[in-house]
Amino acid sequence: MSLSADESLALAPTLSLKEGRKARVTANPGDPMNCSLLALDLDGTVLDGRRHLLAGIAQSVASAQERGVQVVLCSGRMVCSVEPFWRELGLDSPIIGYNGAYVRQPATGGVIFYEPVPLDLTLEVVRLAKTRRLHLNTYMDDELWVAERNDYVRRYETSYGVQAKAVGDLERAVSQPSTKLLLVVEPADIDRIAQELAERYRGRLFVTQSEDIHVELLNPRANKGAALEAVAKKLGLKAGDVVAVGDGINDIEMIRWAGAGVAVAHAKPQLQAEADLVLAPDPQALTTFLDSLRPQRIDSRPATQR
Repeated sequence: MSLSADESLALAPTLSLKEGRKARVTANPGDPMNCSLLALDLDGTVLDGRRHLLAGIAQSVASAQERGVQVVLCSGRMVCSVEPFWRELGLDSPIIGYNGAYVRQPATGGVIFYEPVPLDLTLEVVRLAKTRRLHLNTYMDDELWVAERNDYVRRYETSYGVQAKAVGDLERAVSQPSTKLLLVVEPADIDRIAQELAERYRGRLFVTQSEDIHVELLNPRANKGAALEAVAKKLGLKAGDVVAVGDGINDIEMIRWAGAGVAVAHAKPQLQAEADLVLAPDPQALTTFLDSLRPQRIDSRPATQR
């Protein structure tokens, strides 16, 4: 059940300001927070370990929409993998998928933002993956393409509700830009490989991490912050009207861009370091926070002045 404003205020300890950093938000923790557009990450933020919506999230999102807060899902997933949750939450907003490389309005099929990896770089990474014997996911027209089916692919299909297309030699099969590229690595190697690839492709590709085994490569103009800015602009909103909530390294850019960036309690340390607010480790902390949102401006300053 969604909480009333008074009940939300009574649970103020579920939200804490980041120490040592001046928040951009003028409200005190637990007070009603101004917000016209709410951006929510999916996995690790509003989904539990079984990849189901957390208890109370649907009610809190519905209540926020009734108060006039617009809600957008912002995920590293394929757009088609986000759509079931978009429908379950009763949204009519665009979906930000592929860590910001592709934004589509499911209701109309209209594309709001699309920045794929150029074909030459797509093929370069395909060759790199083959040389290093790393599994690679490529994404064509919201469809997953892989060289062959294996245990990882089957787990990915089950986890994200999609069907992969095995095409054999990716270098021969791929003839168009990939929306993003995803390399599967060992958890112990992910930071090292991500840093190595970021240096190798500096200025040519944006490198981020999603799951503990996923290194993702995108067009340098694509990230969740850029995509969220495009959605906000289409709605006539500025950064100061937006609150973004996430848990992972791939959420950093949208946390930075939004008027208020919020990290859940178990968020990666890198994200917590960027967030204005960090939720306490309380099962109701996120729903309590959502119940505090009101559709007014947080900070009208341009993002470059913050």
